[in-house]
Amino acid sequence: GAVVAQASQRLGISEEAEGLSASAMEVVRGIFEEMGNRGKSSDAKVQVVVENHPGRLQVTIECPGEAASSSCTPSVSGKIWDNAKCETRNGNSRVILTKAAPEK
Repeated sequence: GAVVAQASQRLGISEEAEGLSASAMEVVRGIFEEMGNRGKSSDAKVQVVVENHPGRLQVTIECPGEAASSSCTPSVSGKIWDNAKCETRNGNSRVILTKAAPEK
């Protein structure tokens, strides 16, 4: 959560940092919960990558199986993130959250 908040501040969206961080952590918690429901919580590995690109923040949350896809709901996108994309590839699923920097 703190890494998302720090990246948000570097991008110039510090007023939204707390909400972005909380929302990303909500997705991660949902993934762990879904993995636990499938009996895979003991070996659960979730990778979270936070990247500052020119003009946008991107958080990628990836896990084995399809647990991430159930955590990608329309409520994630539109509340605070500009876009929430879900995809499953090579046996892994990921949620990609993006937030644009304010216009200067």
